Amino acid sequence: MGGKEKEDGPYQLLSEAVAEGLLHVNCQHNLNTFYPGISTKPPTLDPSKVDEAYKETQRQRRLERAIRRQKRVVAGTTDLTNFNNDKRKLEELESRLPKGDIGKTKVRDVDVKKTKDDLIQKAIDGKIEETRKYIKSNECIKKIHEGKRGKHIVGHNNYDGKSYLAEGVDPQELVDAYHGTGDYKIKNINKNWGKKEFIMSNKVVGYDVDPVTGGMTPTRYFSIHYSGVHT
Repeated sequence: MGGKEKEDGPYQLLSEAVAEGLLHVNCQHNLNTFYPGISTKPPTLDPSKVDEAYKETQRQRRLERAIRRQKRVVAGTTDLTNFNNDKRKLEELESRLPKGDIGKTKVRDVDVKKTKDDLIQKAIDGKIEETRKYIKSNECIKKIHEGKRGKHIVGHNNYDGKSYLAEGVDPQELVDAYHGTGDYKIKNINKNWGKKEFIMSNKVVGYDVDPVTGGMTPTRYFSIHYSGVHT
């Protein structure tokens, strides 16, 4: 209806009603066409039930706003410890929602899972860098134990028949040249480093021996095993 016209009845213009607060952001009303003489008014509801339903709706919306706000907090977390604490708060809020009623708690450009994955990777990168600094420091012993050296030299009494070093390759020189440059296979921040460093050299350093066929394959790949007293 346009309003302000005799055939429309004594009604205010819709544009004026909206300007004065009709259909505000938290309003749950909707617009329907009214046909005089045809349309009927909806049944009158119990005022006490209407009031309680309104209060419940407001509680629900406060909860939805709290969840959206907490999602933004989680997404903005910069370390894994705070992330886990903030995520638990989010889960507690979400547990209070009616089952399956999460449509109004979505937040644009917020990906909680990606935030967690990024923080885990950041923590892993930090652990790798910490390990690398330790290996390069004087605190890490890099002198090879003579018995360990012999395990990879054909003809030595400690050689066990597995992979061996190429002729002329000194294992101590490999350690001195490549320590602190390899891969530490750190994939889980909750597990301790395995004390091994895996390295790809720029030249052949030895041979892999197939335990079944005895076949030998040249390799540039080797590992350094660190311990508290020797390497």
